[in-house]
Amino acid sequence: MPAVLEIENLRIGWTDSAGEHVIVDGVSMAIQAGEILGIVGESGSGKTLSMLAVLGLLPAPLTVLGGSIHISGSPVTPATAPGMRGKRAAMVFQDPMTSLNPVFTVGAQIAEAVTLHQGLKGRAAMDAAVDALRKVQVPDPERRAAGARAARRARACSARVGAARGERRWGRGRRVGRRHAEGLRRRG
Repeated sequence: MPAVLEIENLRIGWTDSAGEHVIVDGVSMAIQAGEILGIVGESGSGKTLSMLAVLGLLPAPLTVLGGSIHISGSPVTPATAPGMRGKRAAMVFQDPMTSLNPVFTVGAQIAEAVTLHQGLKGRAAMDAAVDALRKVQVPDPERRAAGARAARRARACSARVGAARGERRWGRGRRVGRRHAEGLRRRG
C-alpha cells in the first residue's frame, strides 16, 4: 500500500532573470496510514512552505522547482492539487483563531465543509458537524456546534478537516513519535 503522503527531494523557490533561487531544498518523508509526523525546525526553515506545496497553495512567485509529492500514490501537480484539497488532503493551520470566522458558529463552518465536500445539506450536514466535534473529543458537542470558544478552536479545525473528508475513522492515529524531516533548511 502506498504511503498516505510521500515527498521526495522537494525543492521550493522561484526563478527570475538572475536564475533559480532555492529556499527549501531536499525535503523527503513518507507517512503511512495511522502515523503521526511532527515536523520541527527553526522559524523560516520551510515547514509551512513544504506543507503548502503539498496542497498546491504556494504563494506567488514561489513554485515547486524539483522533487515529487504523492498522496496515496497519486502525484500532486498544479493541475491535480485543487481536486485533492479538502477531500484527500487538508491542513490545520498554526493559528486556529484565523482559521475560523467569528461571525459564524463552529457548527455552521464544519457543516459548510461537509456540504462542499460530501454533498450533505441542512440537518444532515449539521449532524455530521456535531459528530466530527465528538470525534475530536470536544465536550458537549451539540452545544459547542452552536457557538465557539477560543480554547476549542484547534479541535474544531481538526473536526472540520475530518468531517469534510467524510472519514469514519480519524483523529486517533497510532502515535509513532516525532521524527525530524530530513532536509528542511533555508538557503540564503
